[in-house]
Amino acid sequence: RHGYPVLCWLQYLRVDDIKAAIADAEAAGIKMIDKVARNGAGQMKIAFVHPKSAGCLLELCQPMATYVD
Repeated sequence: RHGYPVLCWLQYLRVDDIKAAIADAEAAGIKMIDKVARNGAGQMKIAFVHPKSAGCLLELCQPMATYVD
């Protein structure tokens, strides 16, 4: 209907440096939903990778305690 499979799931990927992970993903041609990290649940900074690039919805996460603004 919308070009997506009926079942799409979320994969949670914890990273040490979310800014670097976003930059690396974009440099590799991966489409990001979030160009900059945002506040998420559980005291995490998060950014989503577009499902068209990954085949499913991926969430990159870094604990706010280790995040450097």
